[in-house]
Amino acid sequence: MCENIKILTKTILFTKDLVPDEIIDAYMYSLLRDTRSEYQYIPCCVMSLMLSSKHQCKVADVEVTAESIIGLFNMGRRHWILVIISASVRRMTVLNPLGEVDELLTSLLSTWKSFLANSPTNFSLTLGPNWEVVTIPHSKQLDSTSCGIFCLKFAEKLLKQEELLLPSKPNNIFQYRLDILESIAKNQDSTIKELCRCCGCKMLLGKEKRVQWIGCDQCGDFWIHYQCMKTNDSYKTVSEIRYVCVFCQI
Repeated sequence: MCENIKILTKTILFTKDLVPDEIIDAYMYSLLRDTRSEYQYIPCCVMSLMLSSKHQCKVADVEVTAESIIGLFNMGRRHWILVIISASVRRMTVLNPLGEVDELLTSLLSTWKSFLANSPTNFSLTLGPNWEVVTIPHSKQLDSTSCGIFCLKFAEKLLKQEELLLPSKPNNIFQYRLDILESIAKNQDSTIKELCRCCGCKMLLGKEKRVQWIGCDQCGDFWIHYQCMKTNDSYKTVSEIRYVCVFCQI
C-alpha cells in the first residue's frame, strides 16, 4: 500500500514499459504531500471521465475545492496528458508529452467547460471571466511508451517551480522509472507487511489459521503467500532459497 493504494507485483512489473493508474495516483499523492502543495489532485480515472464528453456525467458530483487542481488525462486509453486547472484565473494548462496542437487544446477546454456547466457543485465556475487554455514550453517524448513518465516528471517540476526540460534519451527514461518506483517504495504504508503482494489480501480464503509466507531477504518489506507463488517446489525448499522482491531487483 502507498497512499492507501494497493501496489501489487504485476503493477510494478508493468511499470517497466507503461505506467498503470495505481502508480500514477500513488506517486502524485506522495509528491503533493512531500512538496506541501495546495493543489487538489484528481485521480487519473476521475480526470479522464471529467474530460470525456461521453462519460463526464458519471463524475458530475466531483467538486473543485481548491484554487488549482492537477491530474492526468488518458486520451483514447493509450496516451497520458497532464492537465492543470487554475479556477481563480479561469485557466486550463495542458502538457502533452508529444506536443500540443490547437485542435486538442480547444477540445479539452470545451469538454472542461461542459463538465462545469453540467455539474451542480461546480456551476459557479462558469460565471465571470471566460476560460482560456494555454501550455508551457517542455521537453517531448521520443518514444511511444513514456508519456506517463513525462507527465509525472512535468508535475514534479511544476510543483518545485522548475523548468520542464528533461533529457529524453532511453537511459534517462529508464532512470525516471526507477526514481518513481523508488519513491513509491519509500512511501509504503506501515501495514504493507500484512498483505500479499500477489493477491493483495492478508489471509488466503479458507486458510486463515495457517498461512505460509515468503519475504524479501533484502528489504524485509515485501511479502507474498507461498501458495500465490504457484511453484512446484515445497514451502521448505522455497523458504531456504534467498528471495529478492521486484522492487529490490529493479
